[in-house]
Amino acid sequence: AMAAGSCGGTTSDENTVSRWRLEPTVTIGATDADTSRQFTDIAEIEERNRLVYVRQRHEQVLRVFDSTGRHLRTIGRTGSGPGEFRELFTFGFTADT
Repeated sequence: AMAAGSCGGTTSDENTVSRWRLEPTVTIGATDADTSRQFTDIAEIEERNRLVYVRQRHEQVLRVFDSTGRHLRTIGRTGSGPGEFRELFTFGFTADT
């Protein structure tokens, strides 16, 4: 499973230690879930427009999740045709034109 978190803390004077607390904000994936929500070797994670994109090593797909962690779709598959990847090394986004 993959968890994203946020943190908050208190500031204090220079003679005291600040305390931070991490709190999960969303969990994506589970060991007992269907294969679209299982991860073994995450290589890259990107967030754009409240969607989370996950790429694993050795898989030629991008998995897309909403901000609650629900799997929405899988993009691509192994191959050399339209919508297929031979090797998916990385991914990114460009601005709309």
